[in-house]
Amino acid sequence: MAVKLDLEKAYYRLEWSFIYRVLQAFHFPPKISKIIMSCVTSTSTSILVNGGALEKFEPIRGIRQGDPLSPYIFILCMEYLGYLIEQKCVSGGWTPLKASKNNVGISHLLFADDIILFSKADATGCEAISDVLEKFCRESGQKISLDKSRIYFSPNVSDELKEEISERLGVRETNNIGKYLGFPLKHRGVPRNPYKFIVERVMSKLAGWKAKFLSFAGRAVLIKSVMSAVPNHIMQGAVLPVHVCEKLDKINRDFLWGSTNEKRRMHMVSWSKIVKSKEEGGLGIQEARAKNIALLSKLNWRMFHEKDALWAKVILNKYCSHSRIRSRDPEKLPSSPNWKAIRLGFPIFQKGISWGIGNGAGVKVWIDNWANGVSLRGMIEGPLRQGEQNLTVADLCCGHNWNWDLISFDLPQSIKEKIKAVPVQLYGSGRDTMIWKFSNNGEFIASSAY
Repeated sequence: MAVKLDLEKAYYRLEWSFIYRVLQAFHFPPKISKIIMSCVTSTSTSILVNGGALEKFEPIRGIRQGDPLSPYIFILCMEYLGYLIEQKCVSGGWTPLKASKNNVGISHLLFADDIILFSKADATGCEAISDVLEKFCRESGQKISLDKSRIYFSPNVSDELKEEISERLGVRETNNIGKYLGFPLKHRGVPRNPYKFIVERVMSKLAGWKAKFLSFAGRAVLIKSVMSAVPNHIMQGAVLPVHVCEKLDKINRDFLWGSTNEKRRMHMVSWSKIVKSKEEGGLGIQEARAKNIALLSKLNWRMFHEKDALWAKVILNKYCSHSRIRSRDPEKLPSSPNWKAIRLGFPIFQKGISWGIGNGAGVKVWIDNWANGVSLRGMIEGPLRQGEQNLTVADLCCGHNWNWDLISFDLPQSIKEKIKAVPVQLYGSGRDTMIWKFSNNGEFIASSAY
């Protein structure tokens, strides 16, 4: 089961004594703790009535909205909730959710005051959640808004158990848990088009009447601005349906040429030319589908560089038998929307990366781009011996010489020269480095992926 919680006036309910105990638990120096608490407790408030300020009064708890220190204090306090949950998991009272049999357990997701709890749907898990929330609220001063909180159950849970857990927690059951950090959570019961809100927001930003007051160049600039601000966040982590991307492109086309529902205008230049870069004669407006795929390719880059992150561990343990996906990883069905998003962006990611050889142990000779930025498979076709596909650069390079006998083919001299030109430090401590070929510093840039 998944429990999505809403905290009632989260900032204003934090007890000052609780904040101080949290600072001590994180071993803040006494002097620093005193300064922080001075910033928190030295506030005064005045209420405006009909434009006039009433007499000031001093609060006895809470932190201020808009104070740059407040988000950090709140995050530290929410870490205490995570600590209580972990203690319950260790004691065995709380069974976390697992995406697969031997995968990492997920007991909770916390981002500021956005909270989702995951547990096995049974009486023990229900009691554990109730105990943790009661203790946290009692010590911190927080209060759960039961009217806004929801609980989602697996279809395998009986109706009797659903009702029992809902009554114990005081949270209503739902078939649609909604969004988390702006992303629609996909599961059974979700509306058929959960991304309709993106189209509606873009339509409101690019309303037809606005085109009358802008020049052609002004419309192009506004389209770029809206498409960078509205759908970018979702496009970086989810595959938008094709019809949604087509609808976004249509909205952009109509706004660019001044078309409305009442009056259609002729499109003087084809859309395929407009979406080209300015260097190629276009306007640099990005096509929605291509932009979505380019942004998804960054997930592959992040998954390699953030292997210790929770999301990366879950994906790698469930879908990959090694530290990163390869071009020939099996397409496991049924798969999650997240895995489909990663797979969709993988071809662009694979074309854009190259490898700087350190010890050579993590770079595949045939699959990875390492020989002057390309893979051997990209230069030579033909059957390989059994196990040869897993041959690494460290295996191929023996000392300062290359062991060509390990390769099935008689490589042309030009390819051998490219391989010999690769600097290899097999006996060094340096690791193999992933490089993005289309940036000056080797770091991934989404615009170059497009």
